[in-house]
Amino acid sequence: MDYVRDEVDIALDAVEARDYATAVRILEPLTERGDAKATINLALLYSCGWGVPLDARKAAEMYLRVAEMGIRERLISALAYNNLAALYVCEAPGIASDVEQAARYWRLAEELGLPIDRFSRKPQVDAR
Repeated sequence: MDYVRDEVDIALDAVEARDYATAVRILEPLTERGDAKATINLALLYSCGWGVPLDARKAAEMYLRVAEMGIRERLISALAYNNLAALYVCEAPGIASDVEQAARYWRLAEELGLPIDRFSRKPQVDAR
C-alpha cells in the first residue's frame, strides 16, 4: 500500500521549514476533530514552544489522549507514550520529575511496538 500524504504531512513540512505558525494553523483544527496524528504533532509543538507558548502540561494531556487510543498504526500511540515519558524524565516545565511514571509509559510504548532498547544497543562492528 502506498503512503498518501495528508494535511498533517503538510504541517510537518512547515515545521521542518520552521514555519511553526502555519503548522499550528493546520494542526489545531485537525486536533479539535480528534485526529491522533495531528494531536501528537501539535503536542510536540507545545512541548517545545514552537509557534505556541511552551506548555508541557498541555503537551502531556495531548500525548496521553493519543496514547490511550492504543493506535498501533505507524506507532502513533507508542510514540505518544514515549514522548510523555520523556517529559517526566526531562522534568519539563510544569511536570515534576517522575522516573517511575516515565518507566511505566515506556513499558506501555514497548507493548504497542516501540523498541525501547533502540538507544541502548551497541553498534555492531564487523571485526573481519
